[in-house]
Amino acid sequence: MTVHGPLALAGLSVRAAAQAARRDGLRVLALDLFGDADTCEAAEAWRPLGDPARPQIDGERLLALLARCRDELAGWWPGSGFEDRADLLEAGSALCPLLGTPAQGWRRLADPRAFFERLDAWGIAHPEVVFQRPVPALGWLRKRGGSRGGEHVQPADVTAAEPADTAAAEPADGPWYWQRWQDGATMSMTLLCAAPGRACVLGLNRQWHQPQAGQPFAYGGVLGPVGLPGRASSLLQGVAERLAAAFELRGVVGVDFIWHEDSAWVLEVNPRWPASAGLYAPQGGLVRAHLQACLHGRLPAPAQVAAWQPPRLRGLQLLRLAHDAQLDAATVARWARQPDVHDRPSAAMRLPAGAPVCTVSAEADDEAALRRQLDARCAALASTLETPA
Repeated sequence: MTVHGPLALAGLSVRAAAQAARRDGLRVLALDLFGDADTCEAAEAWRPLGDPARPQIDGERLLALLARCRDELAGWWPGSGFEDRADLLEAGSALCPLLGTPAQGWRRLADPRAFFERLDAWGIAHPEVVFQRPVPALGWLRKRGGSRGGEHVQPADVTAAEPADTAAAEPADGPWYWQRWQDGATMSMTLLCAAPGRACVLGLNRQWHQPQAGQPFAYGGVLGPVGLPGRASSLLQGVAERLAAAFELRGVVGVDFIWHEDSAWVLEVNPRWPASAGLYAPQGGLVRAHLQACLHGRLPAPAQVAAWQPPRLRGLQLLRLAHDAQLDAATVARWARQPDVHDRPSAAMRLPAGAPVCTVSAEADDEAALRRQLDARCAALASTLETPA
């Protein structure tokens, strides 16, 4: 497939997709907040989309960039940061072809009522959901539609006294909802989807949290591919196809779910390149398959999907710090020589406690060994950072 012109990747951070596109021989215009060193290395050019200290895409800047470059671009591909910005997606689509899930799919996914009503209509299991604070609240989680990364999730029984907990009095279309706790393994599916409602499962992954102050369910990392027993394969393939149809999913996307007693309980759908996509097709091919799915409705043959499976388990984990730290120029240069360090800051900077610093990767033959490697690599990197005076 010939792609004429660069592909604009837009989001809070587009490093992983930019590197995957570069492996596929595609030209990239990277539009994100951070301009990490490896993002800029993978792209022909990088342009800022906002302030890194404020994790929100500047819509006016995005539209101005798309308007200025649209005659040169093959299209643009939205990533994280658009979960509750369907209007911005529509405006961008009017300027340049959107290569991914259309805006109406993002809008349905961001609206909790629309999302869970569609799951019910399509017979897709999910934990029980209510739209007023349950009494008693023990055993429930408070969540916000159109969010990402788990930072917004709180146990409902500890949020009642917080000033922000006004959701019990919110109108029916408010973004907050309450979800009953579901026992089981925290999992995700990495999918490649095409119209009309077709999907192939690239792999199943295990996820884990990295609790921070006030954020007990913050995303920590992912590993895969992992297997599940019994009827999991056929059940999850059916879930993937119904989700693709219900929300017009296109290209590479992710689905978070709980696996418990041979049942999958869907939590959320990420209609964008998920972190788990970095576990697959290290030799390349996945971004071109994404474009084939979006532009031509074609999915890869099973043999191709099988070839994208890594020979060993692969994992990705965020490095977060328990305290403020200082990243100096020498450490920036040293990290640049480490192939297992990703999302590398491009310059010396002060690092606030709790914020993601970078991503580390590792491979192993079993999950326990892989988690040990990831923890050890994060600890080694953290040890090279100085505590500010």
